Amino acid sequence: MPETGSRARADVVGAYRVSRTTEPVTLDGSLAEAAWLGADSIVDFRQREPLEGAPASERTVVKVLRGAEHIYVAVRAYDRDMSAVRASQLRRDADLSSDDNVTVLIDSYRDRRGAFLFRTNPNGVMWDAQLAGLDNVNENWNGIWDVATRRDSVSWTAEFAIPIRTLRFNPRNDVIGLNVRRLIRRKNEEDLWQSWGRAQGINNLLNTGDAIGFGDVAQDRPIELRPYVLARAISPSYDITGARLATGSADGKAGLDAKIGVSPTLTADLTLNTDFAQVEADQQVINLTRFPTFFPEKREFFLESSGLFDIGTSGRTQLFYSRRIGLDSTGAPVPILAGARMYGKQGPWAIGLLDVRTGGAENANDVAVRVARDVLDRSTIAAMLVDRSASRIAGEANTLTSAGWRSPAASRAP
Repeated sequence: MPETGSRARADVVGAYRVSRTTEPVTLDGSLAEAAWLGADSIVDFRQREPLEGAPASERTVVKVLRGAEHIYVAVRAYDRDMSAVRASQLRRDADLSSDDNVTVLIDSYRDRRGAFLFRTNPNGVMWDAQLAGLDNVNENWNGIWDVATRRDSVSWTAEFAIPIRTLRFNPRNDVIGLNVRRLIRRKNEEDLWQSWGRAQGINNLLNTGDAIGFGDVAQDRPIELRPYVLARAISPSYDITGARLATGSADGKAGLDAKIGVSPTLTADLTLNTDFAQVEADQQVINLTRFPTFFPEKREFFLESSGLFDIGTSGRTQLFYSRRIGLDSTGAPVPILAGARMYGKQGPWAIGLLDVRTGGAENANDVAVRVARDVLDRSTIAAMLVDRSASRIAGEANTLTSAGWRSPAASRAP
């Protein structure tokens, strides 16, 4: 990638001006399009580890383009010893900490309280997460995006293509937050464009850089429908004499999942006769303690922006734990008949609304409502209501409320 343009300057001091392109970009890691040649470069990377603030030992060049429907990020990681570059992982969402890797952070709403993380290694493995605050990283979130990597004799290159619809934009803001981190594993070196202080890091959203050029993002309200139909047929069985042992049967199931853009920053999820047959299985755990095991949420309906329903310490003391929805008091699964969620931000307000109806013997209704207000730079005041009502047969009903204040240094949820 040519490095003309060095570090871009714009109206905001130290900001990066994102180049626009109307030509198609081929995702192959070669960066041969003319738009890449004219884009400005980010080259000022500094070490967070091992020498805080020192210039990076290897050169890294980053360029960003914006197309009609995608944000493209190119990272060219130069290395004077390409044979020593480490890349062993090949599985989606694998732990890439043992490999050389690059991470792109995008704070698309630009409130310094939430962001999306996209990571890859020289093999092109895809890892992503949704960040809500300094200590709430949802690694089970899987966004729609793509990446291609390429190696040559002096560098390896990662070319990211992130659909604009995967992100959430503030309609009144031309600026988004951007940061890039590179890890050189054999040197245990961590290099960042911004937030390279030892007490900061990639997840510190107060120190991300500014990327300009998003004030005209189309504020359409897309509707995404995902219907499904399942059918099963069982033939009769006979013994060796021809006598029928079991009769045949046939049944089916149909359902619908929908995602609706209520506003540019609010999204609604709807589900009917939900089926979670394709959800990733939990890892087996041997629990020898008297405390129940916490399993992270992996069901898509509950997954996106799940941090907007959190009060308490994730995995320890949570007022609302979505994995209990769809299970009865003995832990047996029960069908989810229908559910609705609305979540997102409206100015300084963060909103999370959820209502799910389950069937079977439980016949319960679960409601969760959380409203939070941003205060100062990183603090939040939040209130939450959780209500569960079940049938008279199940004999369960409870309502919980909580209010709390949270900052990076402390959290409190009575």
